[in-house]
Amino acid sequence: MLWRRAIPILLIAIGVGLLTGCFYLPLPEHPIRDPGKDKKEPLPKDFRHILGDVNSKSPIRPGLTRAQVYSVLGKPNYRSTDNELIYIMLAERAVWVYPLCFFAAAPAQFRGYALRLTFKDDILVRWELAHSEENRDPIWMGYGSKAPYEAADNLQSKGPSRSAALPTTQP
Repeated sequence: MLWRRAIPILLIAIGVGLLTGCFYLPLPEHPIRDPGKDKKEPLPKDFRHILGDVNSKSPIRPGLTRAQVYSVLGKPNYRSTDNELIYIMLAERAVWVYPLCFFAAAPAQFRGYALRLTFKDDILVRWELAHSEENRDPIWMGYGSKAPYEAADNLQSKGPSRSAALPTTQP
């Protein structure tokens, strides 16, 4: 008897769900490849949770050598000078889901991160982290994101959202 009522209600719910067009599905933030880049590239290293101050035991902290930083983060995306390295990462926070077409579109919400590491005599003296956000409409089907590059620009214009540095010694 229960099935005689449950099956029609289930079919109606599925039918209404398929006719909704699209809906926004928030996800836990996680790193992704830039959709405009080569899919063979490895996922970027998520550096947000491994940054620390001088006295911490974090893998990235002021006082490390350049070789130690390379062993944790790998090759940088950019070298601005001999004393600065810049790593960028793109994170996905939500997608648009199209039930009628049985697929989810490109990310609806990106967050770009830029990490700038400053060295002096091959010793990390300061790190700075900045971010930017980018939201997409449900009909947007393009690829690529400007969010990580805007985050790198934010380091210059707005300053970092988080940072740590070696203490300076006063003469």
